[in-house]
Amino acid sequence: MQVLTRDFFLYLSKNKALNKAAQNWGGNIAAGKIVGGLDFPSSIKFIKELNEEGLSVTVDHLGEFVTNEAIARERTEECIQTIETIAAQNLDSQVSLKMTSLGLDIDENLVFENMTRILDKAEKHKIMVTIDM
Repeated sequence: MQVLTRDFFLYLSKNKALNKAAQNWGGNIAAGKIVGGLDFPSSIKFIKELNEEGLSVTVDHLGEFVTNEAIARERTEECIQTIETIAAQNLDSQVSLKMTSLGLDIDENLVFENMTRILDKAEKHKIMVTIDM
């Protein structure tokens, strides 16, 4: 049964129509109390409110849908910008990312380069980065 379930979910994850639907509607369905906004800038106010209540916040950068180098580099820049904004706004926050959003499914050297850039920036600002598997 476990193999059947695994195979089923792998099939779903590679289904282009379902992936496109998730990209188009997933954010709107999930936005609410758990998700602070549809993008990071719109979440800053919510993060500050949670920080005022004594809560630390994880900013998730998702991305199982990255299939070309240009988008992987764009996602990398988004992560770097998030880290810089967390530092500039003095937010009690960390970043979580998926390596697939940085090019893991494209090229090992690409994802290594992108992760190195992100981790260098995070280290400079003392911001924790977690890898979401």
